[in-house]
Amino acid sequence: MTFRIEEKLLINRNQIDDFKAWMKMQGAISIFPQRKIESLYFDNYKSQMYADSEEGCSPRKKIRVRSYPIIDKQKFNLEIKISSIEGRYKNFTRIEPQVFNEIKSVGYTDLQYGKCFPKLTVRYNREYYKVLEERITIDYNIEYLNYASSSNIYHKDDIISVEIKTSIFKSIDELLNNFPFQRTRLSKYCRGYKTLNIR
Repeated sequence: MTFRIEEKLLINRNQIDDFKAWMKMQGAISIFPQRKIESLYFDNYKSQMYADSEEGCSPRKKIRVRSYPIIDKQKFNLEIKISSIEGRYKNFTRIEPQVFNEIKSVGYTDLQYGKCFPKLTVRYNREYYKVLEERITIDYNIEYLNYASSSNIYHKDDIISVEIKTSIFKSIDELLNNFPFQRTRLSKYCRGYKTLNIR
């Protein structure tokens, strides 16, 4: 397991061009091609994972299956994101399509949260950069779908999500100095729950 720091930056849609110009001045390089990401989030009947995320409780988890539908429709990763006192880390396992279909049908059992079922799909485009030795991701074209809904219509969110991902050993003071932008607790996952009024 590798702990890491994740910091969200408050960059609105009107500021993104200026932010990218700032990144370019810092010598930013693209480290991976832009791609479409789709994540199906699981939770128990009480939506405790969502509640814990909103409250900032620790330890807490997010359980999701992530895929890249345009690149490979048969590739699925079961990911468990854990936020603890020591930091954040992610465990992931490649699963076959039939396994994915099974856990969508019968649920996924977690020791902390019990039986969890599909609740929310989040999809978006992501760009990947390296700036000042740190990894930056920019997410846009964000859309949400309530898994339990009979409709297959996604709700669009006009926000842009910018995140710094770096080593747990990085000095927070240095990080704040290198990236002089306001921080935010913005979460696509939580915004999806609120927007669609998922219970």
